[in-house]
Amino acid sequence: MKVLVTGAQGFVGAAVRAALTAHEHMVLTLGDDVPGELFDEPSLTSAMKGVDGVVHLAGTDDPRTPLRDAERVNLIAAENVLAAARAAGVRRVVHRSHECVTRTDQHRSYADEKLPHAPRFADPATETLCLAEDLVLTASGGGIETVSLRPGVLWGEGDDVFLPALLRRVRDGRLTWIDGGAALMATTRVESFALAACLALTAAEAPGAPFYVTDDERVTRREFVGNLLRACGVKVPAGSVPWLVARASAALGMRPLGEVLAEGRSANFNIQRARTVLGYAPAVTVAKGTRRVGAWVTAQGGWEAVARQA
Repeated sequence: MKVLVTGAQGFVGAAVRAALTAHEHMVLTLGDDVPGELFDEPSLTSAMKGVDGVVHLAGTDDPRTPLRDAERVNLIAAENVLAAARAAGVRRVVHRSHECVTRTDQHRSYADEKLPHAPRFADPATETLCLAEDLVLTASGGGIETVSLRPGVLWGEGDDVFLPALLRRVRDGRLTWIDGGAALMATTRVESFALAACLALTAAEAPGAPFYVTDDERVTRREFVGNLLRACGVKVPAGSVPWLVARASAALGMRPLGEVLAEGRSANFNIQRARTVLGYAPAVTVAKGTRRVGAWVTAQGGWEAVARQA
């Protein structure tokens, strides 16, 4: 299968490219292997000529992203990919969404895909991801098949987003737990997400549906983040604030609401749909993956060196 990957730069893109190649797909990356630009529809359509499938990775779930930027990278980019795919005759589009599309003030414990999108949006990134996912899934049919994947926090060796940001918060004394870090945390090893993307390209019953694809382990934020920090050689901060105090800080504009919800409300998902329809299973346990990240951080020169990475 000839597959075009958008947003292929960075550690998620590298993992997806590697997985596609390992599954014997012919992989092209937009802007590198083939000329084209997400916001130039003619060039995007040209890049998709002769392509069987598209894995659309470009996007952001960062709650600090301004509305204009979130609309551009999440919603407009998805619109352009769908339009170009239709024009070029692409058979299937796999879209990277995020578990935040169902995030609210309520805990989500063992939730599945029947849980609706949030009735109110915590931030522009969540709003535009919800709109993009709706757009992608309703486009399925009439010659094009679409699938949406909802990972948790993507992590692993080479992480250029979550881990460096986490280490900077520790370094700068800005990491404080909410309710002691007791909320459940949805995590997704990057190679597991890459595997899900490969499977979603060919699974017969996948079109038109969203899928939670996580590590499928019931871990609290304190357990996951604490173990990850210890593996990196970092002392785990002890400071904590109650949920109501954290929620009030968001209401006063002191912290992004999406960040407070992500850290203070549980997110744990039933991935049975992905297991059954896609044939998905997590590639690595959280414990083994954590050890690998620790070894990688040591090879990079230690946690402070990783914290400096942009």
